[in-house]
Amino acid sequence: KGPGIAEEDLEKIWHRYEKASSRGQRSQGAGTGLGLSISAEILEKHKALYGVQSKLYEGSTFWFELAIS
Repeated sequence: KGPGIAEEDLEKIWHRYEKASSRGQRSQGAGTGLGLSISAEILEKHKALYGVQSKLYEGSTFWFELAIS
């Protein structure tokens, strides 16, 4: 789950090089901020629905739905 993401940062996390900390500020820690943008790109190419439900200081749940072919 994790520390959660501030509501105002939820849309930004899908963009390249964007990261949010548990305080809703850009993270200064490790990582490049590419993982979620790459995941989103792959899911979009498969026409999948995806998103995140998050509450600051309580955690986040990332989800996706793929069509059965």
